[in-house]
Amino acid sequence: LDNLTRNNPNTIFVASFHDADILETVATDQLKAALPGGATTGYPSASINRNDLSGSRFITFSDYENMIGMCMQQSAKCGLAISSAVNGRTASITVMAGFNEAMTGDYTMNVYLVESNVMDKDGSLAQANNFNANKITSFYNMGNPITGYVHQNVVRRMITPLTGMPISASKLVPGGIATERFSIDLPLNAELGNCSIIAFVTKVTNGVADNICNVQMTPLGSVKTWD
Repeated sequence: LDNLTRNNPNTIFVASFHDADILETVATDQLKAALPGGATTGYPSASINRNDLSGSRFITFSDYENMIGMCMQQSAKCGLAISSAVNGRTASITVMAGFNEAMTGDYTMNVYLVESNVMDKDGSLAQANNFNANKITSFYNMGNPITGYVHQNVVRRMITPLTGMPISASKLVPGGIATERFSIDLPLNAELGNCSIIAFVTKVTNGVADNICNVQMTPLGSVKTWD
């Protein structure tokens, strides 16, 4: 995923949910329970636009590139704009979702706080390594776990509810704009200069917020115009 995001700047955005370490939040288990396939998924795995593959929203790393390629061929029917400001350890965040054509169904806005460059300094954030004996990966012979590992795009807080904030049907028309404002306390152990806001729009089916329609990301304390 790291390679794919570097090769596709401002196109692919990642939110990493940790499991069984001190960076895990309650959202990890909630999301696994809500999305089909989450109860039986292994690691590493990812949910690419929350699309289905063989009945699961979670796919293995060997399918990442193909799934992302298919997603990138689709045209977005909506855009997002994000602004945020920081005062001490409090952030004020505004997210807008705009629509360029009529959309039918139930849609929600989702917002996460993520942090990058989170380094393992004392072994408490050492990264489990399934590829220590795999010579064709960059993780070969790095140890299991990998000490000193630097974690990227770590989800520090799910700002919206699990299924997101409902978007009024009156906004799902050409020129419609849905706006949500948040004020949150920032994690005391987060380096604010490494934090970003990720916002995305999902279509809700059978109570599951999936089928991500568009996504945007910007550093905390900045403004991201429409895209």
